[in-house]
Amino acid sequence: MALRISSITILILIVVFGTSDLTGQIGGVTAGRINSISAAPITVHSAEFEPNYGFTSSQSQWDESSKLTSLYSSPDSLLIKTSFSLRIAYGLSDKIEVGTFISPEFSNWSLKYLIDQIGKTQIGLIGGINIPYGNTIVKKGARTADQTLSYGLGIASTVLLNERTAIELNIQHQGYFSDFDPDIPNRDLFFYMDYGQYISNNNIQLLASISFQESKFATYSSTVFSIYPGVSLEMKDNFLIVVNGAFDLFGKNASKTKGFALAWTMLF
Repeated sequence: MALRISSITILILIVVFGTSDLTGQIGGVTAGRINSISAAPITVHSAEFEPNYGFTSSQSQWDESSKLTSLYSSPDSLLIKTSFSLRIAYGLSDKIEVGTFISPEFSNWSLKYLIDQIGKTQIGLIGGINIPYGNTIVKKGARTADQTLSYGLGIASTVLLNERTAIELNIQHQGYFSDFDPDIPNRDLFFYMDYGQYISNNNIQLLASISFQESKFATYSSTVFSIYPGVSLEMKDNFLIVVNGAFDLFGKNASKTKGFALAWTMLF
């Protein structure tokens, strides 16, 4: 059970929050369920390889007063985004895990450190660096958030309620190494809480996640609250498939999106 719990992961970055694309979250190391990163590393000298696919769509946005308005003048117009990415993680020791997350637009290089386990509760530190990736034209004096080097720091906790059930909590801070443009946030704050419940002889896990994201800009702030229902299908001890939905419920100065993600996780 411990191996399965620590190896379950899903794409963290498929949903576009706020008024800009945020790509610097900690995303290379293993997650516990849908969004939250697990506190413990994977087995020493083992590796995870994971292709991910994500889809999101949007037709509306929240304004400064959290009032929902249309993105386009025509009701037939729809903003669609798809993504494909790869994640690779490796267990350096019984306390340290390193990982990378690579997509066509950016790459993330992350580390996880298990601080301690008190009873059924594990507590860890997480951190990562986001580096822009791919081919693009950059205007040095007017960079966007996804063209800027950024970092993430956070705390991860895992509570094993019993052999079938666990809850995970994450708090992440994201900062940027550039302030060329007022559309780049001064900082981002992410909160994730995930729940997992095994059924059917522990081969299927029902998943649920909530997230809250706040981005502070020079003259305004952006917030989004979202939910993510999902399921994990564990075919073998070293292979599983995770699929989840993603739905923004309310926010401010942010696009309202919905979508889904699919991940194939292989443990070596």
